[in-house]
Amino acid sequence: MFKVNKEQIDKLLSRPDHIYNFCILAHVDHGKTTLCDHLLATNGIISKELAGEIRYMDCLPAERDRNITMKTSAVSLLAQKERDLYYMTVVDSPGHVDFEAEVSNAVRLADGCIILVDAVEGVCVQTELVLRVAMREKLAAILVINKIDRLFVELGMDPQAAEIHLQQLLTEVNAATMLQDSPFDPTLGNVVFASCQGKWGVSVPKVACQWAEKLKISEETAINLFWDNNYYDPVRKVITKKQPDAKSLTFFAQSILMPIYKAYRDPKEISSTELQQMAKRLNVEIGPRDNAVNIIAKWMPLSVTLIENVLKFLHTPLQSQSEGLTSICPDLNMNEELFNGAVKVDSNTKTLAFAPKIVHGGLLRFPPGAPTYKFVAYLRVYCGSIKVGDKLYVSHVKTETVTEITVTSLYIFMGNELITINRAAAGCVVGIGLNDPMLKQSTLSSVEDAPLFKSTTHYAQPIVKVSLEAEDLTQQATLVEGAELLAKIDPAVVISNESNGQLLMSCMGEVHLQFCIDELKNYLAKVEFSVSEPLVPCKETVTKSSPKVSVSAGATSIEASCFSLPKEAIDILEKKQALLATKDINNVNIINDIKEELTPILGEKLVQNIIDVNSINILIADEQFSSFHNSLIAGFRLCVSAGPLCEEPIFGVCFTVESVSIRQLTLEYLLQMDDESAFAPASSDAPLQFGEAIGCTKEAFRAAFQEATPRILEPMYRCEVQSDFTVIGKTYEVLQAHRCKIVEEKQKEGINSTFISCFLPVIESFGFPNDLGSKTSGKAYPQLVFSHFELVTDDPFWKPQTEEELEYYSKNGKELRPNIAKKIIEYVRKRKGIWFENIEQKNDRRATMGKSK
Repeated sequence: MFKVNKEQIDKLLSRPDHIYNFCILAHVDHGKTTLCDHLLATNGIISKELAGEIRYMDCLPAERDRNITMKTSAVSLLAQKERDLYYMTVVDSPGHVDFEAEVSNAVRLADGCIILVDAVEGVCVQTELVLRVAMREKLAAILVINKIDRLFVELGMDPQAAEIHLQQLLTEVNAATMLQDSPFDPTLGNVVFASCQGKWGVSVPKVACQWAEKLKISEETAINLFWDNNYYDPVRKVITKKQPDAKSLTFFAQSILMPIYKAYRDPKEISSTELQQMAKRLNVEIGPRDNAVNIIAKWMPLSVTLIENVLKFLHTPLQSQSEGLTSICPDLNMNEELFNGAVKVDSNTKTLAFAPKIVHGGLLRFPPGAPTYKFVAYLRVYCGSIKVGDKLYVSHVKTETVTEITVTSLYIFMGNELITINRAAAGCVVGIGLNDPMLKQSTLSSVEDAPLFKSTTHYAQPIVKVSLEAEDLTQQATLVEGAELLAKIDPAVVISNESNGQLLMSCMGEVHLQFCIDELKNYLAKVEFSVSEPLVPCKETVTKSSPKVSVSAGATSIEASCFSLPKEAIDILEKKQALLATKDINNVNIINDIKEELTPILGEKLVQNIIDVNSINILIADEQFSSFHNSLIAGFRLCVSAGPLCEEPIFGVCFTVESVSIRQLTLEYLLQMDDESAFAPASSDAPLQFGEAIGCTKEAFRAAFQEATPRILEPMYRCEVQSDFTVIGKTYEVLQAHRCKIVEEKQKEGINSTFISCFLPVIESFGFPNDLGSKTSGKAYPQLVFSHFELVTDDPFWKPQTEEELEYYSKNGKELRPNIAKKIIEYVRKRKGIWFENIEQKNDRRATMGKSK
């Protein structure tokens, strides 16, 4: 055991072959932070006895209160192998789905990862996500199957049943990686069977090596015995694949699981003699206060097993940067010097670094006597070196602006504590102090026109939106400034200022929302403000084709129609969405690519007349209207940005311009005479009134939309619920009350819980976890992650009319069955200050919907 030494670190930072940067990834409550405690104990940062209880990396009050990790944090450690000393940066990431963006940031800092899976709960929502992220970034990985003790203590399994369970679990994990070859294999040693609370961790090669001498076989042969249903026949004294008798156990069950099973079966009934015998068999010394679990921990200490596996299986920057760099920095090979420097992890060349994460300085503890900064950026240095006083250029893929900064401080991380260093060499993960935050996921380089790193990919998008308003309106500007700072440092926050002065903040979920509110109040804005009820975004669409609808405004008359796009066309447009958002959508090449893919679906006649694509909607206009295209496109974009039902964006609709006519102005029109004599007959040569034409186009499209059976699309969460058998009925009651759509119910063998997969409307999710917990006495808990937008099939305009309908659907004039679509529309319109009574009172006059504001 040794403590982190600054002088040793300064020397090691210049040796990329002795640096390990790795992150810890897992589903919430699977043991990441507890495992991190054990790594910290190897350096004397915390005592071995307190490892697993302190949760050293959870520094924020909110993390302590909720007992979950909310922010990515890092710690620097030293490890020794024989005579060589190695430097490690361990990055602890959140496991809650609301903080998925933090996982992507952690991965960008690392060259490898440790993935934890609960032996009982198995592959959960976030487990699948972190496995995909790790494989996408091509990280070398170690799998830790944690909480093995639960198999014996909670599920009552014997070693044989536990072995079968673990084999099935490993198959699930490998399948979730979606790779052709299984990346995790116990015989290789990159799988650790552990209990973080018990402080022990076992790998097959380590145990097999102990048995090789006893069996007088090679280590390689011994390793293969432990994960392939091999038995030892004590009568013939041979190794066989055939079970000698009904009670015989495999090498894995007998040599690894049996000692653990005995230690947890009933620890209080194990006599001191049995403890002495166990210690002798496992070749460990026993103390007067040691119990059976302590003996297992001395036999296979978790921290030692982890460090050995990290040094054996995870990659150094020299290994990881030799390939795959162009996948995260596409233009890197265009700059030969930076490319070669990054591949070789050369500290003596020009500098290239990436800052995936920025944290507020108020959350950190700066060195005593050193200056403090408002922000600290996590930085991964790919080549070159950074020293205090260096000037670096900061650039980002989403802006053409390049700014210059001067490095005034450099740090390594020790949780929320910072240690000053003199130089950051290639391959390091370090922090730099900032008084003005840069954009998250920026590229830093000593070269002004350096190639840019791609932004990290997030599988989920912020879906929960709220309005913020300072209680003292004179402090609203301060609140806006704080919110904009939050958007710069939190990868999952979107801030928007509406034209009406409303300040909107979008977050990933309820937990993330509360965390953001706390950050604004305590660190970034430091003003009191009110938070509105969540504003759930919806979309508007149509389910049928509309007839031709004509609308006139002044001298302009436009006839239009619309229809719902097929799912195949929508899928193509969604794939192109990122490109359309970053490029000029009038670019001929982009439009031509879309046309080519849409031709087999919509037909060549329609596709060749596409003149605009916006928000998964298409505008079609014949070439004869080319002189009006600018006005038609402007009106189209106004229409799709706010539909007639509740001013939400339109989705998946194709609008067609059938005809355009402009009547010539006469003297009577100019004198504001309001009759038909004010217009001469329509003519294609008449001068176009652009403002009038744009408004007329918008209204024509809205009128066509309302004639095509309009419907609402509401956002849905994918919800995974784990419920105890004893409360399964109450669980379903809560799910039904919140309009959940059950997809699957499954039970894992030997577990007294049911796993329910369902889709939960986002609008129904607020208070859902608390409701589920209170109704089931905490025996059921959900995990929510945004999934998709789903069509609400209810007709928002329908009301019972016939005697049969009135009898079946209503009583005393009140509806027995709620019209979900109508309720959603009324909720949104009321929130936006739009009149909504006409939905109920004038449902037969749908055209008024677009103008009822």
